Amino acid sequence: MNENGVRCSAEETPGSVYNVDAIRSGELEFGIVQSDVAYAAYNGTGPFGGKPFRDLRTVAVLYPELVTIIARADAGIHQVADLVGRRINVGEQGSGTHATWDALQPALGWNTAQRPQTTDLPAGAAARALCAGHIDANLLVVGHPSATVRTQLAMCATNFVAVSLPLIGALVSRAPYLVEANISGALYGQMGETPSIGGKALLMTSASADAKAVVALSRAIITHIDDLRTKLPALAELTVEKMTTGNTPAPFYPSERVNTAGGRHEGTPNNQR
Repeated sequence: MNENGVRCSAEETPGSVYNVDAIRSGELEFGIVQSDVAYAAYNGTGPFGGKPFRDLRTVAVLYPELVTIIARADAGIHQVADLVGRRINVGEQGSGTHATWDALQPALGWNTAQRPQTTDLPAGAAARALCAGHIDANLLVVGHPSATVRTQLAMCATNFVAVSLPLIGALVSRAPYLVEANISGALYGQMGETPSIGGKALLMTSASADAKAVVALSRAIITHIDDLRTKLPALAELTVEKMTTGNTPAPFYPSERVNTAGGRHEGTPNNQR
């Protein structure tokens, strides 16, 4: 419990889709959500088809997350097109990774016969399955540098897979939550960069959340931002300005509720899109 009388405990969950549903139901007050999943939830598309969550709110923008596909070196998979008919792990049901795959696959233009065989293993099991030859590639959506990626690369001979096709560019152009970016090999002791796409990790809540709790969590992040940048490599570029500005898939938590809870301070998220 902090000085504001707010108790906070971390909960391990399957991922972004689960987190959105848990925020909607009140099981969780806050959750980290991928921006593509947040967009789908707010607008009622994808895994949230017909059930828009218009009360979903952004508390802070945390870090970029990129689609990261790692293939076994002897599988001969270097471009996303090479996945035709192969075996790929796409993350657990309820995870943002799985939701990203569900959105990405139609954009690739594959027919039924061309689609890869998919599994939904958690990250640790997927890494072991890849090295054992049970799958050919593993899909992750992570911020870089990533301990999970570093562990996978160290377990057996693997390579990054480029996510770059005209169809991918078309997907990015019509998806406001996606950007084209590169995975830097230098972060993992490798040469070159691997093109990919991605969005951002967002700290989210509901419009009905207790303003006192939102203020307390926002202030705690800002107060300890230097420590967070040091301890969590994916947050190395985090600044108060990046946390609280920019176009987000769901509005920032209402400023008027934060003001009511005790006054806005510099850097607390506002209601811009």
